[in-house]
Amino acid sequence: MDTSPQPRTHHQRPTRPHSHRPERHTGHLPPVAVWHIRQDATGPDLTVADALRLLAVYTSRGGLIIDLDTDPALALVARAIGRRHVPMYDRRQAAGLDMHLGQAQLVALAWPRPGHDATEPAALLQAAAQLLDHDGHVLVSTATQAGQPRAEGHARLLDAAYTSGLRCVQRIVIVHTASGPDHFVYAGAGRDLCELVGDPLYGDGSAIGKDLLVCRQQAPSDRRPDRHTPDRDDVGPAGKPRP
Repeated sequence: MDTSPQPRTHHQRPTRPHSHRPERHTGHLPPVAVWHIRQDATGPDLTVADALRLLAVYTSRGGLIIDLDTDPALALVARAIGRRHVPMYDRRQAAGLDMHLGQAQLVALAWPRPGHDATEPAALLQAAAQLLDHDGHVLVSTATQAGQPRAEGHARLLDAAYTSGLRCVQRIVIVHTASGPDHFVYAGAGRDLCELVGDPLYGDGSAIGKDLLVCRQQAPSDRRPDRHTPDRDDVGPAGKPRP
């Protein structure tokens, strides 16, 4: 079976290897995907190969990418494959993003980040959500810690995403390997990261390059109802609830 990431097109949503109901709170972690990608010469962080995979899955030709961290690999690949890349070099440029509300296929950001309260990401995620088109995604690059293989360190981000109108649909851990072909492992939520990646931090030349949360806008069915609304089958002919 081909488990490689599938490209986004104008007529097809990105194929995602999960069928779980959207996560509503930190009690339910998103499913995990581990991408084993051979390290290239472009750097130890997000490489050109990583960026190419991500943009192939989450964007399409002509799509808008808003990059809050001006990542050089994202910028290079976006130009090469026909995406529009809008970087934000400093906070003074934030006001100019208003012209892109509701237009971005991808908003890329890192957390925690300088100049923001590391305990409160909700405001930033809410602003990112407003930039998305109807099928867009927020890509959050998080700090990976070997002692937190189950992503409990993402708890604050998961809660903040939900309250900001987003749902986290995937965790992608990119492992840079010293040799061998690229391959991709998809698993359920809450899996032990060390089990999935084969202890990449020790001894075999591999290392975790990026730990990403992928979020998208909530559908109406994802939101907690304020009160019970009777189903159509629960309502009688006169519009009154059936006994």
